[in-house]
Amino acid sequence: MTNNKIILTLLITFSCLSWGQTNTKKDDVINNIINQLTLEEKVSLVHGFISDSIPLRFESGGIPRLNIPTIKMLDGPVGLRDFDENQATTSLPSTLALSCTWDTEAVRKYANVLANEMVSLDKQVLFGPGVNLMRSPLGGRNFEYMGEDPYLTGTLANVYIDELQKHNIAGCAKHFVANDIDGLRHFISSNLDERTLREIHMLPFEKIIKETNVWTIMAGNNLVNGKHVAENDIILNDILRGQLNYDGVVVSDWRAAYSPLLSFKGGLDMSMGFCAYVYGNGDLLQLVRDGEIHENELNERVFRILKLYERTGLLNNNERSELNKVNTPEHKKAALESAIEGMVLLKNNNNFLPINAKKVSKIIVTGPALKRVAFGKGSSKVDSEFSITPLQGLINMFGKDRLIEVKSLEDFNQKELNQYKNFNYPVLYFAEGQQGSEGHDMKSISLRNNQNNLIKKWSAIFNTAVIVQSASTFETQTWERDVDAILCAWYSGQSTGSAIAHILSGKANPGGKLSFTMAKQLNDYGAHTLETWPPRAIVDPAPLKASFIPEERSVLHGYDMDYKEGVLMGYRWFDTKGITPAYEFGFGLSYTTFKITDFEIQVINSNKNNPQINIKGVVTNTGSTNGSEVVQIYVGDLQSSVIRPNKELKAFDKIKLAPNESKAFSFNLTNEAFSFWDVQTHDWKIEEGKFILSVGTSSRQITNQEIISLD
Repeated sequence: MTNNKIILTLLITFSCLSWGQTNTKKDDVINNIINQLTLEEKVSLVHGFISDSIPLRFESGGIPRLNIPTIKMLDGPVGLRDFDENQATTSLPSTLALSCTWDTEAVRKYANVLANEMVSLDKQVLFGPGVNLMRSPLGGRNFEYMGEDPYLTGTLANVYIDELQKHNIAGCAKHFVANDIDGLRHFISSNLDERTLREIHMLPFEKIIKETNVWTIMAGNNLVNGKHVAENDIILNDILRGQLNYDGVVVSDWRAAYSPLLSFKGGLDMSMGFCAYVYGNGDLLQLVRDGEIHENELNERVFRILKLYERTGLLNNNERSELNKVNTPEHKKAALESAIEGMVLLKNNNNFLPINAKKVSKIIVTGPALKRVAFGKGSSKVDSEFSITPLQGLINMFGKDRLIEVKSLEDFNQKELNQYKNFNYPVLYFAEGQQGSEGHDMKSISLRNNQNNLIKKWSAIFNTAVIVQSASTFETQTWERDVDAILCAWYSGQSTGSAIAHILSGKANPGGKLSFTMAKQLNDYGAHTLETWPPRAIVDPAPLKASFIPEERSVLHGYDMDYKEGVLMGYRWFDTKGITPAYEFGFGLSYTTFKITDFEIQVINSNKNNPQINIKGVVTNTGSTNGSEVVQIYVGDLQSSVIRPNKELKAFDKIKLAPNESKAFSFNLTNEAFSFWDVQTHDWKIEEGKFILSVGTSSRQITNQEIISLD
């Protein structure tokens, strides 16, 4: 054999092994498959089907001659959006409502429903959870995300993804990254500095990658610092692959990719949906044939995609188990329980709630949302078997004869009005916030259609509780003082009415806590104080609508959204700037009371390179009703060389207690709790100095504090 032939053989052998990341037997199987694939077959794996059929757009790949099936995907962070009209799926509460549970056990049960239904429908990749942050309450898809805090979001999302992947269902963390505004998202550049990106907006993704290793990530439709994420080499290659060592598949959002060469070089693995053509129309194949993309580079993408096939069981020759677990009684129970746990009681003057049916002969029920189950529009819409309205839930709980249903005060004559007032009948007013939707953002945080004034009219005559179905936060300052109780019901899925009735009747005790800050007015939020929301147009005419048609699609940087608040987002902004919110992050009332005692901090290691701090105490239910309290741990750096928030959430635990029951809690704080992103070293950094550790039941209801030093 000549020297040239020996070298060629070695190069071929090396290239056949180089795309596999490890030398496991499973990877050997994948490498063996790749060696059998034609170039055309390899390209077929990196894009979704190009089809007018909506269900087919959610499928990709498959190699029939090797008995490798297609991989099937579904929307479904809040319930599966299947396209079979004959198959209803379970409509769960929004993930914003789920985040207000602050309960990892509730998240696991929620994700278990999704996993079982995905397996039963023979799907492999669930497009969820959404882990963008609530930068503004106007974000159209806030209901799909998990609030404003990166630590809370990342922690809950880890459990969600872990439960999916235990069932061989791939989670898909979306929308990578800083895609918190939805209207005009295809043209908006989220402009943020390195520290804001890493410490706030990318942190949930980083936690998910490091702690759960989510199998897929969806590149958002937006731009980051002037370049679309789907072709952003810094975001996808340098950070995601290089610094975070991500080994999963990066899929495009439905209109995120444009150029086959720029997307491929930028780090996108799969083009899906309306941009499936980007890799699937023959251009990518020609780029490989022409040598502009080396086949080994393609092999690396194919390896990651086949690894996804292996992880989801598609490379297993055994038959997939045929479960029939869709919308089962267990799933309906989980949907109801998670809806109850996520609702947040904001106000309850003189224990107006719960309503004691033995003492109240009639209940007046009214409001625009009385007969409505509110839900978010867009790809998260779920076709469920049923939707229980608040009215139906109350009928089921209290009986129809106990309810006086009325559209407005004017429907009562003066005699009825005086009689009902004298009998002190309570009023339940069912309100509706602004509509949340994919592709659109909200214009206001006020309740819709003059409901503020209607609430004031009712509460001027009757004791009134307001129950709000909402996609996000809502303004309460114009009417909060006039009412006796406020319950946030969010978008709570098919069991909305039942969950509300359980709480109003006292059959269930509210235990939800806000996963975001509710301000007194819109301009109190950092993005609005600094006038960086809405984005500013930088081209004329400014683009207004992104096309679905390939020939009409092109890269356009039309707007800038500047993240001038930096790391001071959400409660970090309010605390540091001294702004009093209407209701703070972590806040939520209960029908019972709690007390934290025996607080103790132990500094196990004060070295800043490896800090170990233990916080422990006891929480007691001091009331007469079963309930739950969320113990929250916040850390503040008192001597930082950079701007840091007054406090940041670094640990929490939801503890359920019977009356007079006590339970101990214990938290271990390590590097993550004290570090910030250092732009000089491009890494996490802890500085020596004093830190204040706070224990409380919200970001402002602090029961214990202690200062420690790291050296």
